Amino acid sequence: MTIDDLMDNNNYDVIGKVEEILPLKSGLSKNGFWTSRSVVISTDGKYKNNLFFICWQEVSGKLESLKPGDLVIVSFYINSKKNNGRWYPDLLVTDIKLKHIY
Repeated sequence: MTIDDLMDNNNYDVIGKVEEILPLKSGLSKNGFWTSRSVVISTDGKYKNNLFFICWQEVSGKLESLKPGDLVIVSFYINSKKNNGRWYPDLLVTDIKLKHIY
């Protein structure tokens, strides 16, 4: 396994319950029109965790079919950005879908 293999494999999956879906945001940048929507997912376990995810472009449209209380699988990657001298992590969604219980 090479370092490139490791770098390409920085996606994660988490199963959790939709707590809140935030309103759609959109705008125009130098790269064109963009849309963004965020979602809060809670996970069970010893400690309940609330995770704040950002969905860009076509992924943000997948939130239209979801509602609070739905059990979902979120595929995401982690990226950080610097703002005013401080670093902030972002959890960026690559896919989100209902978790079917059989």
